[in-house]
Amino acid sequence: MPLFSSKGFCLQAFYTPILIFAFVGIFNSFKLPYLTKFLENIGDLSMYMWFLHALFFTETVNHYTKHLVFSSSFNCFFYTFFMTFVLTLAISWVIKKSLTPIMNKII
Repeated sequence: MPLFSSKGFCLQAFYTPILIFAFVGIFNSFKLPYLTKFLENIGDLSMYMWFLHALFFTETVNHYTKHLVFSSSFNCFFYTFFMTFVLTLAISWVIKKSLTPIMNKII
């Protein structure tokens, strides 16, 4: 029997909120202003980052990048970290900076 499901019911619906509240509780017990600012910036850009993640998993992008991920001579961890975090963070920042003036004019 799988660890995360029981008779077709996903137990992750219970584990995930408990894990989130545990991390938030532990994080709030420490006073780390630089880490707090970094995580607030990541949270501010998270919508754009999720959008870019969705683009990375389209078939067109996978066609060009799949050989890099499955290549034995290429370090998959650094490529994955770069594509899923560094690149999406930078592009998300550019998107937010370019959309903010437009959104301010509309609102």
